[in-house]
Amino acid sequence: MPFLIMLSRLGLLQFPQFRVRFCRRLTNCVRLQPGEQFSTNWPCLAIASRKLMKAGNLPCRRLPLALLFLRLLGGELMKTTFLAAVLCAASLAAAPAPPQNAFSPEQIKFGPVPPVLAPGAQLAVLEGDPMASSGDFTIRLKMPDGYRIPPHWHPKRENVTVVSGGFKVGMGDSFDAAKMTVLLAGSFAYLDPDMHHYGMAVGETVVQVHGAAPFQINYVNPNDDPSTKK
Repeated sequence: MPFLIMLSRLGLLQFPQFRVRFCRRLTNCVRLQPGEQFSTNWPCLAIASRKLMKAGNLPCRRLPLALLFLRLLGGELMKTTFLAAVLCAASLAAAPAPPQNAFSPEQIKFGPVPPVLAPGAQLAVLEGDPMASSGDFTIRLKMPDGYRIPPHWHPKRENVTVVSGGFKVGMGDSFDAAKMTVLLAGSFAYLDPDMHHYGMAVGETVVQVHGAAPFQINYVNPNDDPSTKK
């Protein structure tokens, strides 16, 4: 009861005003008539806006006293419960959505490659941020037939999986197609830091690269860096 009174004083609950007149004794219920006061000397608890009062003018119904009390409070309690549900739903809607951690092929969105790669290919970020100072990343690179990546190296290990098509890989400081090895779909290779290598797509090709950020490409010949060209 003190808790309900406190909620009423805070304006969270409002209760109808009513009055009780004591007359004949009823053991566990009261008989109410439309538009008249009911009579009983069975204790009946009721709460008005800010103090305890005695009640009347209720609909005609035969109710146990406990249910009568719940009836009197039900409307306001339902309003309070509804308001709490609305606030809870609004709080959940405002919470940021968790990052996507599973992708079907049609959910992978490709966009232009960064300036450090030659135009014509497309890139999709599946996990993390390859340009961040730390953390894991996973990207996919979609290349047209004959797309080339000149000799380069990475400061951190590069892990490559061929998803579709074919990808030729060669080692060294100069591009030599005769010395390249073809990795078909399903193949995997990793290249340790500072290992000089180059690549070329055979048919339309998609490769997946994962590793530790930041992902950097350092060209052996600075003139091969597309980002330095206007």
